[in-house]
Amino acid sequence: MIEFKPVHSYSLNLGKCKGEYKLHWDFDPTGDGNKTPCRVTLKWGNVFLDTGFRGDSSYNSALVELGYPTVLGDASNGFLLLTKNEINPTIAEVTVYTPLEESLVQTNLICPTECLGAPSAPVSLQTGYLYTNVFGYTTVGSGQPAGIYVSWVEPEIVGESNIENYVVQYSYDTGDWIPYQTVPASQKSLNITNLSGDLYKYAFRVAGINVSGKGDFSVSSPVSSNPSGCVNSIYWHVSDDINENNEIYTMGDYVAAYNIGGETETTVGGVSFKPVESLSSSTCVNYEGDDICLNITTTGDLIKENSLSSQNLPFSGLSAGYRGILSSLATSSVTNLSVELDGLKTGHQYLVQLWSNVSKQSDYAYFGTTQVGGFDIYGGNINVNLLNNSNNIEGKLGKNIVGTFVSCGTKLKISLQGLDGIPPVINAFQIREIKTKACCHNGCTLYPAETVVENCCPYDSYQGQYECGNGFYVTDNCWFCWYYWG
Repeated sequence: MIEFKPVHSYSLNLGKCKGEYKLHWDFDPTGDGNKTPCRVTLKWGNVFLDTGFRGDSSYNSALVELGYPTVLGDASNGFLLLTKNEINPTIAEVTVYTPLEESLVQTNLICPTECLGAPSAPVSLQTGYLYTNVFGYTTVGSGQPAGIYVSWVEPEIVGESNIENYVVQYSYDTGDWIPYQTVPASQKSLNITNLSGDLYKYAFRVAGINVSGKGDFSVSSPVSSNPSGCVNSIYWHVSDDINENNEIYTMGDYVAAYNIGGETETTVGGVSFKPVESLSSSTCVNYEGDDICLNITTTGDLIKENSLSSQNLPFSGLSAGYRGILSSLATSSVTNLSVELDGLKTGHQYLVQLWSNVSKQSDYAYFGTTQVGGFDIYGGNINVNLLNNSNNIEGKLGKNIVGTFVSCGTKLKISLQGLDGIPPVINAFQIREIKTKACCHNGCTLYPAETVVENCCPYDSYQGQYECGNGFYVTDNCWFCWYYWG
């Protein structure tokens, strides 16, 4: 079998632009009238294109000697059109073959107009104060301003290639623009704590850089002392199967707890859960002179169920109080619920715990998974899945979850999403205020939040986690070590 002699084979990254790409080739790049036979193949996703050999028929005798009886036409050039309907990068594998030693061929890729050159300006630039609070780390809560945070979103047009870096510049008191830092494309925010002078006199702008150079700068943004981008940020620490009565967390000060769907106040592990008698109105608990109010909303119909108890183990082995808060719930006629707390204090640290359990099948709440959403300021978006019945058998139990956050406002909103078309389930909810600092077992040394775990808890290389005692593991970016609170 005669093998082709490839002139070149390469990959084309079509980037993030939608539109029509044209792969063009010329069999007579020297312009001397010799139309070189050529074959172009292209593999693009599940599509395979092949032009076959094309060129001047005068080359037929040479091709016959190589085992090819003819060429397909008398064309000196050609092209393939690639229509791209998605913004995701797509790789096209292109190979150009010529069977003769003296063959010459020229190729180029014509991109959509909006994909050429450097990127457009980044969008949604936000700036605001960073505050140092009593918990030892910097956030966008309240306290003494310590610096500035800058965040932005990738440009709508990235240009002829993916963005490699962003350059951040600042201006002080409407003066000249000064380069501050260049960061990789994966980083779209910056915390700046080494500034001098009045923070409110700073303004920032950002530009993207690709192989064609630096693109346009974003519209400059002066620093706002009341950043609109401030949101409550939860770090979810624990997702455990419900199995014991001592799972009610009691660290910190009791703020409020709710027996959702229940009609009576129930005490479990010393924690009093207030009944949520009506899902359509607020349920409030007074804490240090302020009302902490729970609201549950959905885009569908709110549904309440309070007859989910079972005589089967392991449910029947729980205490009466624990069974009380797990045998009632709130759900929805669609796959979303929102749990909102109002009345929190800006800059204060809180712990939240919620339960998702269906130990008995009902007409309203079917076995399934509830996804709890929160935003972790250290690691990005986190969604935790809670099975409301681990075995889909009557008597079996679901899961509970524990998280912490520092409130940058008076409200906390948690998103509950049912998976696989099944509505989410929530049985009970409690919130506590954390007023102590994390301590180590070796002498109660205080550490910054981002290094508490590494300094307080020995690393278990087999588990790939930090062991904080009493069989409890936490990941390496959690804020504190549960077992060693002082």
